[in-house]
Amino acid sequence: MFFILSQPVWGQPKSVLFVFKDVHSKQKVYPDSIRLDNRVFMASEWIQIEPGEHNLVVEKSGYVSWKEKILVSTDIAPILWEVELTPKDRPRKILFDVLEQEMPLLPFSLLINGKSYFQNHSFLPGTSIDILFQYQKFKTIQKTVLIPPGDGPYIVHLPLEKLAQYEIYSTQNKMDLDGIEYHYEFLADNDLIEKHQIFVEKGVKYFYYTLYVPQETKTFTICCGYFFELKPIQNLNSGIISMNHIHIPRLIKHLDFKRKEKSRGIIPVLENLLNQGYANSIAKSTEIKMLMEYLKECMKQSNSEEAIRIAAVMERIRIK
Repeated sequence: MFFILSQPVWGQPKSVLFVFKDVHSKQKVYPDSIRLDNRVFMASEWIQIEPGEHNLVVEKSGYVSWKEKILVSTDIAPILWEVELTPKDRPRKILFDVLEQEMPLLPFSLLINGKSYFQNHSFLPGTSIDILFQYQKFKTIQKTVLIPPGDGPYIVHLPLEKLAQYEIYSTQNKMDLDGIEYHYEFLADNDLIEKHQIFVEKGVKYFYYTLYVPQETKTFTICCGYFFELKPIQNLNSGIISMNHIHIPRLIKHLDFKRKEKSRGIIPVLENLLNQGYANSIAKSTEIKMLMEYLKECMKQSNSEEAIRIAAVMERIRIK
């Protein structure tokens, strides 16, 4: 591509700026070496070129060498000259540089495109890869990386963010709800805490949990099946003695599972919850409408006797 400024004087050197780009991405590329005849210059440098034929040689790691003769006209002078470089189709190994760490740590899990990472993993330039990097006690890193052209391994820099440590105890670590065993789950400000960030020890009377969460965490939610309990950070020392709140979306998921069982359905589950005094907790939930709509759909698919019992359950919840 040429841009012409004015009609030059015969034989006058022309001011030229070369711009180098990747032939595919059109992104700017900065060569390692640029030679015009016997002259060496930088990519961002304006140069004076005498009219006539010249040999231009461009070298860039990971790209095919560009060698062409260029003709600088005696009539008009190009002010901007674009050169497109072609990447080499040579796979590059992926290495990871873990930053902000005093000592090397082995990752709990390192996945590339959903598969375990091996040191001989190689990808062609231009390939997009998804990285999932998990360290215990550090925030999980998820990022997409585009492999650039180049020679030798491509190093991905992964700065680690240290997590805050909290401790909490509970009287149990699982529940059997209607024949289904559920284990405790922990959320930090509504985000599920990953399993490798949870450490548990069984004592004589309690289970002691150590949790690693983002520094800005304000509230913990502890769930087991469709029961849950909220714990602000300042109240963690009181532990988890019981769970008295019903999580409606989790309850619906549990009911869906029970509907698939031929021996038992959802009605005994709901009646048992109401008989234990959970009607008020269910009625006060911000997601009560979701449960009511779900029960209405269940009624449509039930026989007359079941429909009557579901309607009775709904009425008991409404009057609370």
